[in-house]
Amino acid sequence: MLEKAKLKKTKLDWSNSAAKTYLKKAFKEGLIATNYSDVGGPRKAWDELCANHAAFQGMEHDSEFTSHLRSVRLDFQRKYKRVEMDKDAFDNFRKITLGPPMITRESLYGMGPRLKNI
Repeated sequence: MLEKAKLKKTKLDWSNSAAKTYLKKAFKEGLIATNYSDVGGPRKAWDELCANHAAFQGMEHDSEFTSHLRSVRLDFQRKYKRVEMDKDAFDNFRKITLGPPMITRESLYGMGPRLKNI
């Protein structure tokens, strides 16, 4: 029974982990593709970026790492999609509300002699 306790790995506090922060940054900078399964899978991401990084000390490439990688990817995709939708909505709002410039009294005062022509 004592051997089982020794074999049990220490749990990583994933919500406050430096490894999670590193993976988020890697997705944001494009170091890990969001379709990583098509370009080598989680194993390639582990071998190239995570295996020798200090934040992943004591972690191994296993189903737990794959699960963490998937959760960070899904979170990144949701937020990235939301950013695109917000930008499109903002651009549409600006297009609708900002038509041609309006002539105001202040702009007419600055026109000087051309004011007679209007």
